[in-house]
Parts: sequence; C-alpha cells; structure tokens
Amino acid sequence: LSYICVPVIKNGELSGIFFLTQTEPRAWTTAELEMAEEIAEQTWSAVARAVAEERLRESEERFRSLVTATSDVFYKMSADWTVMYRLEGRDLLVNTDAPNDAWIKTYIPESERSKVISAFEKAIASKQIFELEHQVFGATGKLSWVYSRAVPKLNSEGEIVEWFGAASDITLRKEAEVQLKDFALMLEQQVEERTYDLNRSTRELEKNLAILEQAEEIAQMGSWEYNLTSGSFNWSEGMYRLFDLPQGLLVKPEIYLDFALEEDRPVARRIIKNLKKGQDSFEETMQIHRGDNTRLLKIKSSVVKDENGRPEKVIGVDLDITDIREAENKVAESRRLLEQTAMTSPDAITIYDLQKKEPVYLNNCLSEWTGRTLDELVEMGIEGRLRLIHPDDRLPLLHFNEMIALAKDGDVLRLEYRIKTTNDDFRWIRNRSKVFQRDAADKVTHILSILQDVSEEKAAERLLKNLNTSLEQQNKELEAKNDEITSFAFVASHDLKEPIRKIHTFSDWLLQTEENLSEHGVQNLTRLHNAVKRLDTLVDDIVALTKVHIEKEDLRDVNLNVVLNRAKQEMNESLERSGASIVAEDLPIVRGVENHLVYLFKNLISNSIKFQPEHNKAVIEIKAVKIDSLLKLTFTDNGIGFPPEYNKRIFQMFRRLHGKTEYEGTGMGLAICKRIMERHGGSITAEGTPEKGAVFTCWFPL
Repeated sequence: LSYICVPVIKNGELSGIFFLTQTEPRAWTTAELEMAEEIAEQTWSAVARAVAEERLRESEERFRSLVTATSDVFYKMSADWTVMYRLEGRDLLVNTDAPNDAWIKTYIPESERSKVISAFEKAIASKQIFELEHQVFGATGKLSWVYSRAVPKLNSEGEIVEWFGAASDITLRKEAEVQLKDFALMLEQQVEERTYDLNRSTRELEKNLAILEQAEEIAQMGSWEYNLTSGSFNWSEGMYRLFDLPQGLLVKPEIYLDFALEEDRPVARRIIKNLKKGQDSFEETMQIHRGDNTRLLKIKSSVVKDENGRPEKVIGVDLDITDIREAENKVAESRRLLEQTAMTSPDAITIYDLQKKEPVYLNNCLSEWTGRTLDELVEMGIEGRLRLIHPDDRLPLLHFNEMIALAKDGDVLRLEYRIKTTNDDFRWIRNRSKVFQRDAADKVTHILSILQDVSEEKAAERLLKNLNTSLEQQNKELEAKNDEITSFAFVASHDLKEPIRKIHTFSDWLLQTEENLSEHGVQNLTRLHNAVKRLDTLVDDIVALTKVHIEKEDLRDVNLNVVLNRAKQEMNESLERSGASIVAEDLPIVRGVENHLVYLFKNLISNSIKFQPEHNKAVIEIKAVKIDSLLKLTFTDNGIGFPPEYNKRIFQMFRRLHGKTEYEGTGMGLAICKRIMERHGGSITAEGTPEKGAVFTCWFPL
C-alpha cells in the first residue's frame, strides 16, 4: 500500500488527520501532495459545516422546547429587528403568525421605545445576546413588565441571520420592587426619625447629665452605684469632690472607714455592711476628714431589683450638710436669743391664728398684766379673752382684727384699748399689728401684734389735757388783757399826739420868736424841743406796732413795685436831703397787707440812710429771687454795718446799738419789721459787717 497522511491544524491545534491510500506502492508527486492537502481542507470544512448545522438545528429545538416549558412569550425577529416574524404571547401579549414591521408601536409604550431600540442596536453591533427589562402593552391593554432575552443566529460567514427570543412576565416582581422601594424609603425615614429622636434623647441625656453635675457641685452632693454581683463601686464627679479625691480613682465601700472620724467609725462599718448586704435601704450621717477640715455627710441609699425581684444593685447619694447643720445651729441660737429678747421685752408680743381664733405665741407680758398663765389665756378661748377687755373696747377690737385680715403686707394698724389687770383695774394697751403669714390662696392666716402698756402715757395725756385746758383759759384771759392794753396804747398814743404837737409847736415858736430868753433858757428849751420830737417818734412807732397787732386784714396780692414807690414818695424829703439813691430791679407780687409792707420798706430804707458814715451818701440795693417755695427779698446798703454778734439782737424791742445823741430812733423799728414778717408767715434776718454795710433779708412764703 501507499498512502498520504495530511494533518488538519486549526487554531494551532491538531483537529484531525486526512488519509489518502492506494493498493499499489508508488511515489507521490508534489502536485499530488498539494492536491491532497486541498482536498483535506475542503473535506474538513464540509464536515465541520454539516456538524455545525446539525448542532444548530438541535440547539434550536432545545431552545424552543426550553422556551415552551419556561417562558411566557416566544418571539422571532429579523436580523436588524425591523420585522417580528412570529410571537407566541401565551395570554401575556397578542399572538402574531404574520410578519409585523410595526411591532414597536404595537407592543412597546412610547416612554420605553428609545430604551428598547438602544438595547437591540447595541446587541446587533456586538452580535451579543439582547437582554432588557421593559414595559409592554399586555393582551388586555394594560402595561406589564417583561424580562426579554434574545440570541442571534449566525451563518457560516458569522453574519446575523435572525434572532430568537423569549420574555417572562415580571410585573409582580416589579410591583414588589416598587413596594419594597417604598417600604425601604419608609424604613429609611423611620430610621432617620428614630436616629433624630435618638440623637435628641442623647443630647437631652447629655444636658441632664451636665445639669446633674452642676447640681451636684452647687448642692455639694454626689451620687454612687454599688453592683452586688461584681462588687464594683462607681462614683459620680460630685463624690470625688466631696472626698477631695482625683476623678476616676478606683474606690471601694471601705473608703468610708478610711475617711471616718474616730467617733463615727461604727457608722462607717454599718454603711459598708448595708451596702454589701444590699437588702434594705438605709440613711446615715457621719463625719469625714477632708484635708484639714471636717465635713458632715448624709448618706442615703435605695436597693434596685431585677425582673425576678432579686437585689441587683444599691444606688445612693452623699450630701455635704456641714453648712446646713451650721446654719441650723445658728438659727437655733438666733431663735433662743429671740425668745430671750421677747421674754425680757416690756411689750407683749403675740402671734394670733385667725382661723383657730387663738394665739399661737405669747411672751410673758400678758400673763403678768392679767395674772393668768399662758396656757390659761389660750384655754379661755376668744369669748373668755374678750371678757378681759373693757366693754367699750370689745367691738372696736373685733373690727380691728377684721381690718387686719384685709390689710396689705407691710401695713401696720394701730388700736388702743383697755385690758383688765390682776387687781380688777384697767390697763391701757396700744396694739400695733401687721400681717404675719398667708396661705396658698393669699388669705391672711396669722397676725403679729406688739402690745405696749401706755397707761402712764394715758395718765400723762389726761394731765396734759387738763393743763392745756387751763392754759387755754389763761391764754384767752391774757389775750383779752393784751387786747385791752393794745387798745389802750393805741388810744393813748392818739390822745398824746395832740398835746405833743402843741408842745413841739410852742417850743419851736419860742425858740424862733422870743428874744429875751437867756442862754440857759435857750438850752433848756432846745432840750425840751428834742425830747418832744423823740416822744413824737416813739408814739408813731407805738401806733405802728399796735396797728400791726390790731388790724386783722386778710392777705391779698400786693405788687412790691407799688409798695416801693409809695415808700419813696412818703420819704421824698428825707431822700433828697440825704442824697441817698435806691437801686431796685423789677419786684414780684406777694401775699400781704400793703400798708404793713410800706412801713417795712420805709423802716429798712430809713435805717440805711440813718446809719451812714459822716459825709457818705447811702446806696440801697433791693433784689428779689425765688428759692423753692420761698421769695428772698434783700435790702443791701453801704452804711456803717454792725458786728455779727448783733445779727439777732437788733430785732429785740428797744434794742439800740448806739447812743441817743449819735443816731435818732426809738429801738422799735426792726422789732416792728419782725412782727410784720411774722404776720405774713415769713421771717427777717440781718447780716452786718462793720464799716462795710448791712444786708436785711425778708423771706416770704409763695
């Protein structure tokens, strides 16, 4: 035999061997060998194609069987997806056996078309499987969701011939996904809300913890927890401050024994025992050392049980009551001193309960006044105590208590009444009362009263009243006599004017006409003339004084400018003779008697003219200024003045600072001015400076 063996190599691997045999031996030519290789290649291609076609047919049958068994929809498409050759809808979609080039409009909603077209164009370009979830118009016209998957069928050249696809109804899954998404969204919102609530609760907890820490620091207290199972003893920051220990230091219940004062070590042992036993709550007070100081602690605990009722832990607080105890001791001492003070007070002190109508506190004074013990006074009741009050004073006292019940806080009401003493006499009492306490409804419940024995004061008042009555009678008699004297002085002054004027006239006539008078006679007649002139001035002053006293004119508005002009007119001769000048600003209106004020101006101006140094001309300055509710009227001159010690004396009756021969006058003028100012409800003062002048100030009420 002779044969040719041709290996078939595909993709670098041996795929088969082609044999060509001949019965007789021979040598193969090169052409024969090349022909054998070509025949081997063609034969292999034909076999491979037949095998592929058979496999494709089998695959298509298997795919169709699989689709029939598992899918809701089977379809067959053209290579470019423009025509649907066949569709078996299986009640999901409408079946079609004829080619359909409008399948997109028939089955695909407009909102989904671009997505479907984009997907199959991508599959065509890549010759890969088409796979997509999209919506379709169902057999009933409603929208449904499908999962569509198609594979391309390729020819021998590898080109797409057609597509085979299947689609499953996933509407329920999609609806479930929507519901799941909604549920997830709702769950997410709930998680956010719960997270917000948790964060808010955490912030509140942190805030409360901060407040607790601040409260512990302010209240000088701390809290602790003892775990009965593990034996751990946990302290708050306040506990470390109470014991002056570093924060976080590991502590055990025995620390109470370490810090306890010697006399309180038994208490510390009892605390440790109760803590570790954990059966009952307890409360103890003990002293501890803290640095160089001693502090008093109050320890209080409570047992916490688990759900089975077994003790699980003990919690408690330690409170530093050192300052509280010191304050209580001070209050007790103050109360003791107050009680001692109240017992030694000469006045009765009572606190009266308006609801019970009985005193809740009494010092010893009422007992001493009435001869009854404090208990007896309480047991007597209101009716019994009223019998101790004078009959005329009982109703006013009851009304007084009613008024106190309506009083405002801080108001002090007063009442005087008589109370029966041990010898059945009556003692005068002055009651000063105020609201002491109110209830939650702001109703007065208790009254504080101070009862003062004013019997001696009442006796003095009766004596003073009798004396005043007697004095008033004497004053009336004195005023009557004074009026008689004033009337007599006024009448006598007027009656004296006529003979004085005649004596003055005749003496002046004799001095001027009688030529036979001796020198001694002239001197005597001159002295007589001057004495009569002084007597005339004195009578004028007495008349002026009696007018001020007698005349009862009502005060009227008086323009002081008019008063000044009248005074200047009546003093015109004196002003011209002395060369005096008056400088006055515009003066106000006052309430007064015009004639009296004219006399006041004339007298003050006359004094300024009179009391001048030799060859000096008087300058009188008059000013007025308002100061609060008063008018200040000043007369300032440039005269000889006077020493300051005479500022008040010069207003005394008949007080003269110079001899009769130096300056004229009776010594009554300024006294009359003082009386005029008093008549007007005001006053007059003087300030003098020797050789510089004087200032007279009149104060008028406005």
